[in-house]
Amino acid sequence: MMETLKAMATNPNCKQEEQKTTLSKRLLARIRYNFVTKKISELKAAPRGPTVVDIGGFLTKTRTWTLLWTAALLGLGFYSSVLVTATRKETFTKNAAVIEQNFGRKHREAFGEDTKLSRYGYPDMGNNIYADLLPYRDWVTINNVQRMHESGYEQTFIFLPNAFICALSFPRTVAWLTASFTMARYNHINSYTSFRGANNALIHEAMMHMSLIFVIAGAFASSVRITGVLNPLVRRLSPAMASLKNKVWRTK
Repeated sequence: MMETLKAMATNPNCKQEEQKTTLSKRLLARIRYNFVTKKISELKAAPRGPTVVDIGGFLTKTRTWTLLWTAALLGLGFYSSVLVTATRKETFTKNAAVIEQNFGRKHREAFGEDTKLSRYGYPDMGNNIYADLLPYRDWVTINNVQRMHESGYEQTFIFLPNAFICALSFPRTVAWLTASFTMARYNHINSYTSFRGANNALIHEAMMHMSLIFVIAGAFASSVRITGVLNPLVRRLSPAMASLKNKVWRTK
């Protein structure tokens, strides 16, 4: 059907065997066969050509482990956000009466009499005017959890794109780096939320930084290898390196 419409729309003088092409039919064909309908028919058609990707060969055993560790890492991101919410409940909600006493009237004057302060302390992120009213222990607790959450997200979403690029050329290396980063992140969460806070989490954050540095270097090497941008330089240097190697062997 689409082939018939295409022929009628692109070739007004085309004659079909069973019917004559009239102006109204050509107009109707142009309406039915346009960019949108063409793309819809392409989506419905069976995939073919060089754009078809067979992911079966790509998902080697090593890359499967990488996907598993990546899923665990993303799960830890969700876990850290749950810890933040729970900690806000323990700190801001517990001191909601004090915050209401100091800022309730100002809040209603600014936003209307029917508005209420957030019992979870929002939009305070642990270091603003609501947090100034918290007891010292609660203030340290909420700031440790907030810092743990933000630091983890900052590093995780730098790590993952670079890990993907690196895995295209060095899947086994990325599997180990992702496992190392995920385990360090887990210990980072538990350490930051303990009573020692940042002092206890310092070593685990350093391990996350090391994994991050290695995966960025690997992503750069992988991109150079895939694109071949250094191939002309290598071809130029190869004769010089070969002659230098021969000279060294001769001197020996």
